[in-house]
Amino acid sequence: MSEEEPCQLRQHRMTKT
Repeated sequence: MSEEEPCQLRQHRMTKT
């Protein structure tokens, strides 16, 4: 996971936390 990810991408990546 990148550390410079927008909030929007973060929500989609929530499943990959």
